[in-house]
Amino acid sequence: MRQTASVGVIVLLIGSLAWAQAATGVIEGTLVDGRGQPVIGAIVTARHVATDTPYRMTTNDLGQYKFATVPPGTYEVTTPAPAGAGTAVQIVKVTMGSVVTANFDPSTPLAKKKEALGAGERPVRFEVSGRVGWTFSDGVGGNGILASDGNVYNSLDPADSLSWGFTFGAFMTPRAELEFLYGRQATTLQANGTNTVDVADFTIAHYHGVFSYHFGKPAAAIRPYAMGGLGATNYSSLSFTGADGQSRQINPNTRWSSTFGGGVKIYRGRVGARVEARLTPTIIRSTATGWWCDPYWGCYVTEKSQYSKQFEMSGGVSFRF
Repeated sequence: MRQTASVGVIVLLIGSLAWAQAATGVIEGTLVDGRGQPVIGAIVTARHVATDTPYRMTTNDLGQYKFATVPPGTYEVTTPAPAGAGTAVQIVKVTMGSVVTANFDPSTPLAKKKEALGAGERPVRFEVSGRVGWTFSDGVGGNGILASDGNVYNSLDPADSLSWGFTFGAFMTPRAELEFLYGRQATTLQANGTNTVDVADFTIAHYHGVFSYHFGKPAAAIRPYAMGGLGATNYSSLSFTGADGQSRQINPNTRWSSTFGGGVKIYRGRVGARVEARLTPTIIRSTATGWWCDPYWGCYVTEKSQYSKQFEMSGGVSFRF
């Protein structure tokens, strides 16, 4: 049994290694000068055109170089021209499991601006993501409101519920992205205290401008990120009948809010998955707490702000182009 288990583990490890190797490709070649002699110690750069990610190494004593595991895509391979001034360039296409040869000699063409773009591809500039998640919400204190039914209500809270949204982002650099974020939670507003009573259906919408910073190489399949931004949160209008039997109407409100959190993006080519955790504190109201005075600017009323917070955990699909 132990021998069988050991063999199974070895087979799995070999299979995993084989799959990892097959998911990447190889770029290799040789540099020679005008006399056919190897160029030793030359720097060779292979730039992944779609993500603008460079990979670099130097040639060995035989003038050889080899990028053993690079993601599939179009690459601009450059090196100082073996003879004369300028930079020699070759544009190659790497597929999963392929071995691509790019040799350099004095006849290799020099880099030009149009060739540097490479096969019509561009670095990633934009990203669109859609997500579905679950939002945990808290509301605002009710200061022990005594209703006509004898119940005391200490807070009004949106019930935890399903939420959804989308983001549209533009990459300023391979790591920095500016995004517009929209989120929506359809829930029920509850009065909590002696008892919990459903007051009415309730909708919360978020509109934020967000800055996201990505960690790891731009071409990496898995990229963690941190994000934060400012914007507004809208609370829908409410129509409900109170404990005293009277019909009441609460108008919609839009409040300033912030949002911050982080997550991870997992990509395969232009399509990927996105998992995120995000907290959104929203200023609901401010109450005066006293006066503050100084000898230069005079006296001001000091206030204490009260926040409602929504914490969302979500996942979805992303597309980049």
